[in-house]
Amino acid sequence: MKRCEATLAYACEDDELSINCDDKAIHVINANYGRLGSELCPENIGVQNFECIYSQTANVVRAR
Repeated sequence: MKRCEATLAYACEDDELSINCDDKAIHVINANYGRLGSELCPENIGVQNFECIYSQTANVVRAR
């Protein structure tokens, strides 16, 4: 089965993210639950901790 072209997708806290690729397989390369910087989700800028990473996020996303 063919894979989708590489794409970046994100959702902010309390948002839902759905991805699809017609009849092609989706291969999750990386995923993160936490903040890596202030560029994404600026409405939550009050949170200054940008080193919150959950190492199992990609596995959780792949299982869905």
